[in-house]
Amino acid sequence: MMTKSGQTGLYASILMILMTICLSQHVCAQPSVVLIAKPKTHTITLGERPEKIVLKARTSGEVEFLWELDGPGSFEGDATTRELVYLPPSSITADSTEVTISVTVNTTRGESASDRITFELREPVESPFPTATPVSETVPPSESLESSPKAGNLYVLILGAEEYQDERIQPIQFAHQDAEALYEAFIDPDIVGVPEERVKMVFGPDFIDRNIKRTLGKWLSDRVTDEDLLLIYYTGYQAQENAEYYWLTFDAELDDLFSTAVSEEEFTEMLERLAPKAAIFLVDAAPFAAETSEEDEAASEEISLSAFQVFSEARRLLIQASDGMRFSQRLTKQQHGEFGYLLLQAFQGNAASSINGQLTFAELWTYLKKQTENNEESLQPVLRGKRDLDIVLMAARAENIASDNSDETASIEISRDDTGKERIIEIYRHGDISAAQFKKALDILQSGETDQILDDFLQGTISLEIFSEIF
Repeated sequence: MMTKSGQTGLYASILMILMTICLSQHVCAQPSVVLIAKPKTHTITLGERPEKIVLKARTSGEVEFLWELDGPGSFEGDATTRELVYLPPSSITADSTEVTISVTVNTTRGESASDRITFELREPVESPFPTATPVSETVPPSESLESSPKAGNLYVLILGAEEYQDERIQPIQFAHQDAEALYEAFIDPDIVGVPEERVKMVFGPDFIDRNIKRTLGKWLSDRVTDEDLLLIYYTGYQAQENAEYYWLTFDAELDDLFSTAVSEEEFTEMLERLAPKAAIFLVDAAPFAAETSEEDEAASEEISLSAFQVFSEARRLLIQASDGMRFSQRLTKQQHGEFGYLLLQAFQGNAASSINGQLTFAELWTYLKKQTENNEESLQPVLRGKRDLDIVLMAARAENIASDNSDETASIEISRDDTGKERIIEIYRHGDISAAQFKKALDILQSGETDQILDDFLQGTISLEIFSEIF
């Protein structure tokens, strides 16, 4: 007769054998699946990017896949594999404005799991902004020259929030759509094409003190060098407490900003850890309008931008969406803020020079000004910094360079006697070249001689910085 202890040992042995079989054959594991869409979006505007959505089912183990489409559009690829492409329709009707895609995974044991994602389909809407004069006709030669750093050296940080935990803080309508769309534009190889590992978005619930410090104070400071370009986009509120300015984080509490928000001083210290060749700030922010006394209101009429002035004037450029007292207007049809929408349009090619598709800071600024000055409801953007700093935000696309090379000389042909002389006089007056360089350039222009460096500069092939250094 088996003792009680012997029975216990036998049961334990049997249990161990069953667990081993269970783990080796996966018979205990329940299947699971997560459906991932790239780009990450829930809204598709027909005829605009993204023109297709890559879908991937994240799961483990041996399973069979079954994809289903409920709504307009079609699949590209094998609907029994892990990855599939969704192609939106060319048009929609009133009753077909949504599409739901689901994936089901089945095991050989008859167990299953599923996940789904729904997209809102929209017809393209006409831009509320009148067509601007082509940028290549409005940007002075000094502001449209190509120079390093190019997009390959660009680091992008997108910061802010649309909604806040403190219910007293009013949501910023469409702020999340702006941030998501800009993020996708920056990493899209067909638009800006910045490597995804150089673009980071700290937005919404992620926009908290710890993540901001980790990103600015660690992630960027470990990567950005004095040869790189840094671009920071921010949308959100600023508030004051005891004469100190604070940037409102997602979890900020209006009654205790000192403990819950990021102060202007902290933000400045984080930026001081960085040493980029140049920094560009694109800011759509406003002071938080709480119930304050008249004295406090007077102090909070305009946001403080002292943190963004941590870099020397020669190394920073800042575009404010408005006067610093209000957010840019909200565009209901486009589901965007005006500033975010115009930035998106600019990076998608509407602001780039017609020569080769590259986008400089000067072209971006000119585009924003042209689009808003013709719209009475628009708030005027504000430029702070040195506008004559030549920075390429988006490198020329290879296919554009190839197709435009034959016409480039004709497109940027200049008169060496008139325009060239005016250009040299202008940069000399600004102190960008020495008296000896000025005299040398004028002598060459007046004599009709050919000088490769001077000609390349006047035609925009090399930057002012390079010209003044080697001429």
